[in-house]
Amino acid sequence: MSHRDAFNHHGPRVSVKAMEFAQKCGLTLHEIEMMGISGSLHDIGKLVIDEVILNMPRILTKNEYAKVQIHSREGWRILLPLNYDPIIMDVVLHHHEKWDGSGYPDGLIGNQISVYARMMCIVDVYDAVTNIRPHRGSFNHEQAFAEMMPLGGKWFDNELLKLFFEKVATHG
Repeated sequence: MSHRDAFNHHGPRVSVKAMEFAQKCGLTLHEIEMMGISGSLHDIGKLVIDEVILNMPRILTKNEYAKVQIHSREGWRILLPLNYDPIIMDVVLHHHEKWDGSGYPDGLIGNQISVYARMMCIVDVYDAVTNIRPHRGSFNHEQAFAEMMPLGGKWFDNELLKLFFEKVATHG
């Protein structure tokens, strides 16, 4: 399966899970809807990335990874003239920011990252690790939990991560 094919399935799965997460977090109907749209669009910037890199059957080199990292800013740029809701624009731009500041594109730290982008980061990673990628197989729920929980307070907002695994992530 090419990355473009996987991309076509990733967005809808992330959209559904993001809306469920938003609902469990008590967000408003508008915010829940915006999270759903954000889930569908969060990786739209990958359309400008060379498919050879996206389908690499191995871990990317530093240079290749740097090329992939432009997708969040490119996605934001693509959507900018379309006047999408600020929540969507923020999620597309910042869904790879990490709680400890090690993310991209802006190196935001902690609460500098919107709750929407923090939530999307969790949902995006969960979907990525529980589905097959060109360079590896998929994890089951328990393996995803074991991989992601130690990253609470590092990559992820720890409280949101706990809530996600308690109330949203499906077993099996």
